[in-house]
Amino acid sequence: RGSWRRRRPAMMELLRRADARTTAVIHRWAFGRLDYAVLPGALMFGWMGIGPSLLGVLTIGGQPATYLALLALAAGQIANRAMKVFLQRERPVPPFGSVLRVVSVKIPGPDDPDGASFPSGDTMAASAVGGALAL
Repeated sequence: RGSWRRRRPAMMELLRRADARTTAVIHRWAFGRLDYAVLPGALMFGWMGIGPSLLGVLTIGGQPATYLALLALAAGQIANRAMKVFLQRERPVPPFGSVLRVVSVKIPGPDDPDGASFPSGDTMAASAVGGALAL
């Protein structure tokens, strides 16, 4: 038990380095016109598009689904903020100029007031709204 506590910082550093290498590889991927496949989700389920998404939930699922979506968003936001404070994963710096994007979406910078990059708030919002529609 004591040996795990001594090895824990080294394991976390190993995981951080692996994460940084993987993120650097993924940020260099170029999809060309397939970038358009990402655009609807980036616009509708990010915080900028949550209003139209909730209106869609209200239209499709009615008031109970909207209440469920709002509850899921509130609970998810609390959990998301707590994990961001606990994990403190720095936002990666995209390789500007090296990857051409067909469409552009808002990419938070390292000093964005949203805080750390993991877990993703947009992913949490999309999951909450999608889950409310599924139920």
